[in-house]
Amino acid sequence: MPLLPLLAGLLVALSAPARGHSEQVKINNLHMCCKACAKAMEEALDVDGVYDVKVDREAKSVVVETDAPEDALRALERAGFHGRIEGPDVKVETKQARGKDAKSFKLVKAHLCCANCQKVLVAAIRTVPNVEAVEIEDDVATVTAKTGGMNPADVLEAVYKAGFHALVEDVKE
Repeated sequence: MPLLPLLAGLLVALSAPARGHSEQVKINNLHMCCKACAKAMEEALDVDGVYDVKVDREAKSVVVETDAPEDALRALERAGFHGRIEGPDVKVETKQARGKDAKSFKLVKAHLCCANCQKVLVAAIRTVPNVEAVEIEDDVATVTAKTGGMNPADVLEAVYKAGFHALVEDVKE
């Protein structure tokens, strides 16, 4: 066997990232209304430890080959998506600490690539009791409460159920 192809193959093998114990993991309940949402997920999952990504818009899920399921889920959260990993072996929870009720606050970093994303997010927020208004400007949702206030953790729970991930900022009590 010629030495040059053997060395070239060895060099390619050595330069490839090392894989740990990888498994196929399905992440469900993701907001995915359009091709831009699907593309954003694929881009978000272009991280170390994720080797293959299959996005299913109809099922609102993604299947990844990974040796770090929690890292894959966190990568989606950083891109503004929230989902649940299917299967009993992986437990990753994102909980918002219950703070005081607020008169208003802002939700930031949710994935809002189109008008439909915004429509779904607003509808999810409006399911929470005591929400008076939701305004979106520059991908920031400002949530205002009726008299008596509302808890931002309740709003985040509704946002998560709709498949979005967001952070709370600028809370006014």
